[in-house]
Amino acid sequence: MAKLEGVSSVHIARKYFIYIALENLLDMILTLYATINGHGVEINPLLSSIVQDPFLFVMIKGVIPTLLLIFVFLRLSASNPELIRKSIRYLKLCFCWYLMVLSTHIVWISFLL
Repeated sequence: MAKLEGVSSVHIARKYFIYIALENLLDMILTLYATINGHGVEINPLLSSIVQDPFLFVMIKGVIPTLLLIFVFLRLSASNPELIRKSIRYLKLCFCWYLMVLSTHIVWISFLL
């Protein structure tokens, strides 16, 4: 029974990792579009100085976080079911945070229409 619970928890965690990776990539694309076309600025102080270099921006904001998500997922999936279930709470929080970030993009896009 514990093995079955662990497997289903891993599948739930995997979904959230995929959702978060997609949200991150969408945030990266929309931020790059907004900054290049003068519709907005990158408000993250760590990334605001590199947004003018699209390749570097994509690597730091898109590729590296996605690789880190994959690495964390692989480590977590080898973990015990209880730790996986606890981690799902934090994944949900991260997912909701990205929804909030993406909602700010929806606001500026709506002003363009």
